[in-house]
Amino acid sequence: MDEPQHFAATPATKPPDADRREQPSWPMGFGVFSMVYSGLGMLLAALGIVFSFFTENLMKLAEMDVAMPTVLRAAAVISGGLSILLGVVLFAAGIGLARRRPWGVSAAKFWVVARILLAVAALASTPITAKANADFQQQVQDEQERIAAQRGRPAPPNLGGDEAGRVRMTYIMAAVGAALICVYPFVLGGWLSRRPIREQIESWSA
Repeated sequence: MDEPQHFAATPATKPPDADRREQPSWPMGFGVFSMVYSGLGMLLAALGIVFSFFTENLMKLAEMDVAMPTVLRAAAVISGGLSILLGVVLFAAGIGLARRRPWGVSAAKFWVVARILLAVAALASTPITAKANADFQQQVQDEQERIAAQRGRPAPPNLGGDEAGRVRMTYIMAAVGAALICVYPFVLGGWLSRRPIREQIESWSA
C-alpha cells in the first residue's frame, strides 16, 4: 500500500510589480497635472506680455485707434514675467512629484506660497491700475461707437457704464481672478500638508 505523500507548503510570493502597484497614485496625478497646469499658465502669461506690446497694432486691424496706458503694459510685463518664473518652478515640482522625490515636494510648497503672495500682490495693485484700465475701456468704447456711426449701425451697448462703474468692475474682476488663481495652490498645499501624505513623503528617496 502506497504511503500518503506530504507536500510542503510554499510561501506565497508577490508578483514582481506588486510593490509598484501598491504605491499611491497621487504623486503621479499631482505631478502630471502640475506640469500641464504650469505649461498652460506660462503660455498664457507669454501671450499676455506679447499682447501688451502689440495692442495698438491689433486694434488697428479692427480700425480702432487706441493707446494702451503705460501702467497697464508695465503691469502685464511684470505679472507675466513672474508668472513664467513660477511656472518653471511648478513644472520642476511636477517632475519631482511624479518621480516621488522630496525636492519635488519642497519645490511645490515654495510655489504654493509664492503663487498666493503674487496673487495677493496683484490684487493689492488694483488701485494703481484701475483708473488706467477704465480709461482704456472708454477708449475702446468710443472707437466702437465711432465705427458704428460711420457705418450707419447702432452703437454697441456700453457694458461698463460710466467711469465709476468701469473702475468697480475692474476691482471685481481682479478679486475673482485672484480667487481663481489661488484655487490650485490651496488644493496642492492642503494635500501636501495632510499627516498621512507627510508620512508617505518621508519614505521617498532623495
